[in-house]
Amino acid sequence: MQARDGDELGLLAVLRTLFLAAEEVSITLVMAGQAAQAARDAELLAVVRECHAEVELQVKWLTTRIKVAAPQALVTA
Repeated sequence: MQARDGDELGLLAVLRTLFLAAEEVSITLVMAGQAAQAARDAELLAVVRECHAEVELQVKWLTTRIKVAAPQALVTA
């Protein structure tokens, strides 16, 4: 199935938006982790670490998808 003009660029734009949102969540979790450490809140720190690990996986997945989509989207645009 052939993609329509702009589909690749649209996908790349969506992936970029998701990547930036995930990075924003990631840095927010870093700040929350620092607060949890300062407050010596082990339960909060455990939750933050679990969430941060999940977000980092999402960032890696998005990065891979961007690397796959970018050449086709940008060269054919």
